[in-house]
Amino acid sequence: MKWEENPQLSDKLVALIAEDMHDEDRPLPSVTELIYCLTKAYNDRFQYLPPTTKGTIMMAVGVKLGDVFLPKLRREIGGEYEGIHSHIDFALDGHMGELKSTRYSPKKHPSEYSAGWHRQILGYMKVQSVTTMVFAVIHIIPAELKTWEVTATQEEIDTNWTWLQARKVQYMDFIQKQVRPTPFTFNEAWECRDCPYKLMCDAESAAISDRERFDATTTPDSG
Repeated sequence: MKWEENPQLSDKLVALIAEDMHDEDRPLPSVTELIYCLTKAYNDRFQYLPPTTKGTIMMAVGVKLGDVFLPKLRREIGGEYEGIHSHIDFALDGHMGELKSTRYSPKKHPSEYSAGWHRQILGYMKVQSVTTMVFAVIHIIPAELKTWEVTATQEEIDTNWTWLQARKVQYMDFIQKQVRPTPFTFNEAWECRDCPYKLMCDAESAAISDRERFDATTTPDSG
């Protein structure tokens, strides 16, 4: 057999996968928008660029694993609460749950999971008026599924919700003004890796710095 790599076909497949996963009809705003980079969330809605190849593949893995694991459990759990929308993955044995896939080691304790995952589960608890949820994690390498029952205090839930509400106010204000949220201000540093908008943010950030330097060296005309 003769094998010959075809990068052009790979690019086409990645583009089709990214297009299939892009959801233009998401309710505004959602819990997941508010817990991650607001600049990217704005761009995804109003100045959309497809994810990078790596980002597309990682998203596709998570989506397809969810399709395999959840068809018998998936329910439309969610809606709108105090102006924030949510969609929870599944219900099992009386508990609502969220499914994630990750390259984290199965040895990693949930307390070490990303702040975004913690904020998401706390947000869903507030929306559903519960203090316990299921958090299922598919570890890719080595292949393993770990399922956790997560219990939070009402104080933890309410504190997180206050943070989400503040983010909602900021985000919706930018949307109302039709202005992109200021780059590198509403995100964690790791979110810039493999982000399709990174060059846009770099350029805008440089322009802001130039204006600030100009304003600092310009004296008012006393004339």
